[in-house]
Amino acid sequence: SSSSSSSTGGSSVVSDDGLTLSPSPSTVKSSAAAMDSSGPSPTDVICGRGGKANTHPGNISFREEAKKLRNWYESSSKSEKFTISAMLVDLVRERGGRFLKRDDKQTGTWTEADANDVRKKASQALREGRKHQ
Repeated sequence: SSSSSSSTGGSSVVSDDGLTLSPSPSTVKSSAAAMDSSGPSPTDVICGRGGKANTHPGNISFREEAKKLRNWYESSSKSEKFTISAMLVDLVRERGGRFLKRDDKQTGTWTEADANDVRKKASQALREGRKHQ
């Protein structure tokens, strides 16, 4: 009996090979005192457009992990794609990271992005690749 070729391969698909997370002093600007512990840490992923989101250490490692899962994602069914994007989100959270966006109500502060936006961001990261690299 030949079943469909779903290559889940267990949860060991994601590896920590060569991933370096080093805090960069340039990631938190002048309002660091106001943001204090609620500001983005090096493991956090910043949601939103702009150079800061692209260069933040958490976003860089997020994109690296997405790149590792991309081939699997592209050859998966819709329901598997949902699971893979959720795995990418879980990976960030397991490392102590959060998905943060700027707070619209209070300048200089950050708030956690809602679960739906976070999963959309993960799916987008898994889809893109040909455009950037």
